[in-house]
Amino acid sequence: MSTKHLIRTLLAAVALLAKLQEGEATGADALPVEQRTQLCAVAEEMATIAPAVATHATEILNQEAERLRTVLKLRIYIQQQTGKKAMLTTVLEQAYTGKCKTSLGTLRKEVATGAAFVDAAAYLAGRIGEALDFLADIHQSGGSAAGCLSTADGRKVVEGRTGVKNCGKERKATATPTTMPATELTSQGFTKLTSTVGNTKVGHGTALCHVLSTSTKTGINDQAVAGRPTIVDGYVTLPASGSAFTLEDLTDLRANNKQAQAPHFTAAFNAKTAYKQVATMACDASAMTINDIKNAAEARELFWRLLQNGTGKYDDTTTGEQVKKEIETAFQPATTFAKTWLEPALKNKVAKEAAGEEGSGHIELENKKDIDKLHRILNYYTGLAIKRELMATVTGTGSNPACTSEAKPSKKTPTKEDCKEHTEKDACQNAGCKFDGSKSPKCFPEPESKTEKQDEGNGKPTSASTCADKEQKDCKSPDCKWENNACKDSSILVNKKFAVMTASFASLVKIYYFKDFKYFCSIL
Repeated sequence: MSTKHLIRTLLAAVALLAKLQEGEATGADALPVEQRTQLCAVAEEMATIAPAVATHATEILNQEAERLRTVLKLRIYIQQQTGKKAMLTTVLEQAYTGKCKTSLGTLRKEVATGAAFVDAAAYLAGRIGEALDFLADIHQSGGSAAGCLSTADGRKVVEGRTGVKNCGKERKATATPTTMPATELTSQGFTKLTSTVGNTKVGHGTALCHVLSTSTKTGINDQAVAGRPTIVDGYVTLPASGSAFTLEDLTDLRANNKQAQAPHFTAAFNAKTAYKQVATMACDASAMTINDIKNAAEARELFWRLLQNGTGKYDDTTTGEQVKKEIETAFQPATTFAKTWLEPALKNKVAKEAAGEEGSGHIELENKKDIDKLHRILNYYTGLAIKRELMATVTGTGSNPACTSEAKPSKKTPTKEDCKEHTEKDACQNAGCKFDGSKSPKCFPEPESKTEKQDEGNGKPTSASTCADKEQKDCKSPDCKWENNACKDSSILVNKKFAVMTASFASLVKIYYFKDFKYFCSIL
C-alpha cells in the first residue's frame, strides 16, 4: 500500500470517528413521523376493543332475550289450546327453537375471552400513549426544534403531550355500537409495525434528543447506558455507539415468536386470537314458514310421535319424507300460515288475572318485553291445563297420550267466566260459547232456556222425581207408589227437597270440576 493511500485511509477513519462522536454528543434523532403515526393508529384501534366486545355481547343477549320471549308466548298459546291445535303448535315451537338455538353456553366463553382481550388491548394502548406523551414532553421551549417526537412535516418537534392527538386517549363508551376492528391488528400481527425506520424526522443535530441515545457523553454521568434499552414495549430499541435506533418487526406474532422482545404486543395478539364471537341466528319467529318445520329433524320426529303416535326409535331416513308431506298437509295453506299459526300466539291476548293484575280486561302479548311477567302468565295457563287434566281424570274423561279418535266429552253449559277468556272464534265455539267480535267480551254463553227441570250435564233436562219413569212392576214402596196409572214418589215433599239438593250439589261439582275444561283429544 502506498504512503499516499495509507494517509487517505487514516484521514477517512478519523473523520468517521469524529462524526460518530458528534452524533453521540448531540443525542439521537427525534422519533420519525412514520413510527408516531403507526403507533397512534394501533393505540386508537386498541381503544375501540372494549365497546366492540360489549356491542356484540349485547347483541347476543338481546337475541337470547327475544328467543326466550318468543318461546314463552308460544307455550302460553299451547296451554290455552287443546287437541290437535296444541300439538301442532308444539311442533312449531320445536322447529323455532331448532332454528334459533340458545347461545348461553357459547356466550360464556365469548364474555370470558372478550374480557381478556379488552384488558390486553387497554394495557397496550396505555403503554403506547404513555411513551409518546413522554417523548412529546421532552422538548426545548421557544421553537428551537429540539425534542424527541417529530411533527407531521418532520421539520419540528411536538412541544408537549397536548400536541399528541388520536393516540387512544379518547376512550370509547362501551354503550356506543362498535364493530370489531381488524386494520392494525390482524390474524398475523401488527401489519404496519415493521422494522423500517421512517425518514420524516428531525435529525439528531437539531433534535438533540439525548433520552433516545445511549451515548457515553450523554448517558448516565459520563458512562454509557448498559444493555439495549427499549421503549414502547420493546418496539423501539435505543441507539448505541452513534448508530440510529432500531425497530422490532411485529408483523408476525404467531407462535409467540416475539414474546421476549414485545410481550404486551404479543399478549394483545394472543387475546384477539382467543376471542371468539358467537354467531347470530335467525330468531324472528314471524318470518317462519312451513318449510322451516319440514326441514327441522327434531320437529319431524316430534310430529311423528304426537300426531302419528310413533313409538320407539325414530328413523328419519325411512320416515322423514312422509312426515314432511303430513306436516305440509297439517299446516297448509302456506299463504295463511303466519295468520293461522304465528299471529295468534305472538299477538295473543290473555286475561289480566293471568299476570296477577286486577280487572276483567286483557293483556296484549305482542309487545310484552317483561320475561318474568311472561313466565307468570305461562305458569297460570299451565296450572289451568293441569287442573283440567286432573279433573278430567277424576270424572273418567281424561286424555290418553295415544288417543287419536274423536273424544265425546260430556257437555255442560259454560258460564260467563268460562267464556270470557277466549278471544279467538274457534276456541270460543269449541268451549261451547257464542262469539261476536263486535261485543265486549267477544265470547259469552248462549242464552239459557228457562226450565224448572235440572240439567244433568249432558244437555238433557231431567225430573227431580226418582219414581216417575218406573214401570208398575218396579214401582214399589217405601219410595214409590202406583197411582193414576203412574209411578209417583211416596213422599213428594221429602223427595222433592232431596232431589233439588242433589241436583244443586251435582251442578256445583260440575261447575268446579269443569271450569275452563278442554279435552285434549276432542278434535283429533
